[in-house]
Amino acid sequence: MRGYGLPPAHFVDSGIQFTAVLHRQAAPPPGLTATEARVYGPLGGDRSRTAIELADELALSPANVRKNLRALAGRGLLTQFGGRGRPTVYRRSGA
Repeated sequence: MRGYGLPPAHFVDSGIQFTAVLHRQAAPPPGLTATEARVYGPLGGDRSRTAIELADELALSPANVRKNLRALAGRGLLTQFGGRGRPTVYRRSGA
């Protein structure tokens, strides 16, 4: 579940009944295009990803992913880390 940016499942054993509580991914912020929402989704939790990782996962071109990452970062939804000889990774702002 962590690979999808979701919190771990919570298990409750009450002796007679066993319950697994699964948390859904939060809805993307309003006003995103369909592609921006696809790119924004996997960046949930504390996981940082590169544009190439997202492109492979989402079956989008790296250029398309980078364009949408820049748009999301420009709105303050993502933070960019790295660059200058280090891989550039993106993470949701405030994560």
